[in-house]
Amino acid sequence: MKKLMIMAALPVLAMAAPQVAMAEESNTAHASYAGLDLTTEAGQKELKHRIERAAKSVCSDNRVRGAAEANRRSACMKVALKKSEQQFAAAISDARYGG
Repeated sequence: MKKLMIMAALPVLAMAAPQVAMAEESNTAHASYAGLDLTTEAGQKELKHRIERAAKSVCSDNRVRGAAEANRRSACMKVALKKSEQQFAAAISDARYGG
């Protein structure tokens, strides 16, 4: 199956009496590249678009609005896209060199 796993660590605050604990919750989404010719610029651009959509689905929280949510979503997107870079490069390499 030709898919990249997009992961992001989302900080979740848990309030405990006078203490605040920080936990990490990891969410994932998949970006399929089945049917794309990753040896072409067009195929690579389409895969990047799919990765960005998957990252948005991992990082969006429709329940919360405002500046804090925008900052959290932006940070999450950066993490998710950074984590997908190696998978993206491996998929391109496999397409070019038959890995």
